[in-house]
Amino acid sequence: MDIVDVVAACDIAYRHNRNVVETGDGLSLHRLEDGAHFVWSNQTLVFWMLGTRPPYHCADSLEMRPNLIITDAARQIAKEMISSVLQGNLISLLKGEKVADFKKHLLDFLEKAGSLPMSDAELLRKIGMVVYLPQVDEQARQRTRQNIKCHGLMNGHHLDKVGGKLISAVTILKCFYSNNFQCYFVSAYTADQCAIRFSSKTQFSEGETVTITGRIKDHVYNSWSGEPEYPLTKLSHVKQVYESSL
Repeated sequence: MDIVDVVAACDIAYRHNRNVVETGDGLSLHRLEDGAHFVWSNQTLVFWMLGTRPPYHCADSLEMRPNLIITDAARQIAKEMISSVLQGNLISLLKGEKVADFKKHLLDFLEKAGSLPMSDAELLRKIGMVVYLPQVDEQARQRTRQNIKCHGLMNGHHLDKVGGKLISAVTILKCFYSNNFQCYFVSAYTADQCAIRFSSKTQFSEGETVTITGRIKDHVYNSWSGEPEYPLTKLSHVKQVYESSL
């Protein structure tokens, strides 16, 4: 067992369980006595893939565990993930004082595990920390895609006049929920690479193309941290328009 196998197992477990949640694959779920379904935790799956008994498990249900195998392709992905973390490309996504110790310990552990022989026991003790790497990796890839698209928006322009009405097909760049405002904040762009931003009670998916109508509220320039500056049109009173309404 080495650090590459541990990270590979964490990635396989993360993607397997995400697929279980998204598809409801009953074969990957364990039915409890009360009829509820239980998804094996990522950490438990990792222990099984590494041929080690998890700290906690139901002995009478071990035969129901999914058959996950660490392949050479998974090891290659793990090597790239470790390299990206050590170069700071992934770890830079983690912000705030609360994760400062986590960042330091993770970096120290990966550097040590990559250069010094470590016992299986030492590696297994850190699974609870390493198991978060695949999620951070996915977030980094999403941010990279968004930044590439944002650079294309630098050639766009402000739409129409403030106060005017807009109806247009747009592609969703990102959408996140604000607990403070109890709504989604949506960034999108038109076919001619003009950026817009608006709030909505509706959740949209990245890459989704929808037709919307709204009022032009303001013409500004994007100033979000980590993104290039580009012309941005803010909208208000936005509604999604369906084909039957056109």
